[in-house]
Amino acid sequence: MKTVCLLITLMLVPGLNVLAQNPPTGLSGFDTPGDEGQSITLEWEGTEDRLITVMRSTSPDGDYVAAGEALASDGSFTDAGLTEGTDYYYRLAYPAGMDTIYTALAGPVAPRSNWFRKHRINTLVLTVLMFVALVSYIHIAKGGKELYIRRIAGLSALDESVGR
Repeated sequence: MKTVCLLITLMLVPGLNVLAQNPPTGLSGFDTPGDEGQSITLEWEGTEDRLITVMRSTSPDGDYVAAGEALASDGSFTDAGLTEGTDYYYRLAYPAGMDTIYTALAGPVAPRSNWFRKHRINTLVLTVLMFVALVSYIHIAKGGKELYIRRIAGLSALDESVGR
């Protein structure tokens, strides 16, 4: 019972900050690759399983609004639904008893559209292979080699019925 009362007293006394012994550090942001310019990924170093609030603003001294929440131990957060080319500034709000600790700013970071999307590389490979096959067959046909083309039964039947 004494331990519970002591813990509650320590949480309520301002300035002690016993709950925030390891706030997140090293906040950095970058454009999320392959996202069509609509999100930013934030990374930080944190060890505690405490819920933190990701704060976003369009100017370093502006009003920050909550963009979302994550665990400090997750170490990353993706802020989606942004406007391409707009600079954004971020900081993390970490609860410490009755106080809130804010991390250093990260930014300006702007989402940008990417020309090449790595998750679609299989389509590129298949397109190149089909193009090479087509050009190869055209080259073989121009060389004079007789190519075998299988008759299509349905077209033969249609040709026969029209010819009667």
